[in-house]
Amino acid sequence: MDKNNKTLIIVLIVVGIIAIIIGSTFAYWTWQTTEAQKTSVTFTVTSEFSCSANGGGSITTRDKRLIPTDCTNSTYAIQRTVTTSITNSGDSPVKMKLWLNVDYIDTAFSESENLKYALTTESNSCTTGVIATGSFNGKAKDDTISLLNNVSETGTYYLYVWLDKAETNSATMDKNIDLSLGGECTNNESVSSCPIQTVSSNDSTPSAPVLDSGMIPVKISDNGTVTAVSSSDTTWYNYSNKEWANAVLVKESGVKTRAENKVAGTTINPDDILAYYVWIPRYKYALPEAVLTCGCLPNVNENDYPDCYGYSDSTTQTVVDWVSANGMGSNAAACLKNEGTYNGCGTYYIGNYNSANSTSLTLDDLSFESGIIADKAVNYPRTIDVVFESASTSKSTGTAIGTSYYTH
Repeated sequence: MDKNNKTLIIVLIVVGIIAIIIGSTFAYWTWQTTEAQKTSVTFTVTSEFSCSANGGGSITTRDKRLIPTDCTNSTYAIQRTVTTSITNSGDSPVKMKLWLNVDYIDTAFSESENLKYALTTESNSCTTGVIATGSFNGKAKDDTISLLNNVSETGTYYLYVWLDKAETNSATMDKNIDLSLGGECTNNESVSSCPIQTVSSNDSTPSAPVLDSGMIPVKISDNGTVTAVSSSDTTWYNYSNKEWANAVLVKESGVKTRAENKVAGTTINPDDILAYYVWIPRYKYALPEAVLTCGCLPNVNENDYPDCYGYSDSTTQTVVDWVSANGMGSNAAACLKNEGTYNGCGTYYIGNYNSANSTSLTLDDLSFESGIIADKAVNYPRTIDVVFESASTSKSTGTAIGTSYYTH
């Protein structure tokens, strides 16, 4: 399977909302579906995973008149069941996002705070089990409104769109709005975006030790006993286990003669030893990159890398960080999430953020689902990577970082 992120964005005409002006002064607007529209679409990214959304079938009545009312009024409010399904036969997690596309909206609706929406888990309430809720205030053509963010399981949800009974402005009468659903199905692998790190493997067979005249190959036990071995003894050294080849230089004549000490299996008296030597084969080495993004860290977890965890939606994390740095400190997320509790704090700060950053975000665009901040750069512990080389191979002259080895 291609390990690149695989993402397909497709407009799902699952819940078609088409406005038709009605001449009566009683009607605000009318909504209906047509035969050309479909209410169930599956979008497949690869043969290993796919996502689908079903908006609940065709509308049985020809039209629905929306007048100021409660969201649960089945006569004057739009209520639809939306089911999602995710199939995955691969090893990597698959997540789905769903949003409303604002295909068209009249200015009166955009200026009103009373044309509202809600996606919940309750079939008879727009205030219980809320997944997403808000108004179309400030929305413009081609804007989107997040409904689901990175869900990984099949679910059943209930979509409400209604003109709230608080609406008293006649300017919202006989106005139009077109909406459709959009979706994204994502395989969360991002291997190709990560720098390749060091690879622990030998490029060639390391050269055997070379003994100068008078040196005796030996093995040294844990208690310090020195025993002569043959240079052809396969247990003399083991590069794979980092067991180096040891040798000693002995007196011509001492407790034993040099010739006697050279005999394999002989225990050499320390008084006869003039010098100890260790043979380390030629090697090249490199360190992994000093800084990686959290999504590229091996075995990332919240205990070892707390800075890697926050809000999985990068826009939300950016806004929270900005609000934290510009007045709210550790209360930034609470300010943005709990509009009522903080007396308009979220509206105040999202407005300031938009002014400072030339954006047009609303609180509804933020998603506070926690997770790894994949693109955040962090330092992490590194282990030097050593690769043995044969003396006959060309020396490596790299930077000793990543895969750019340097021969010692």
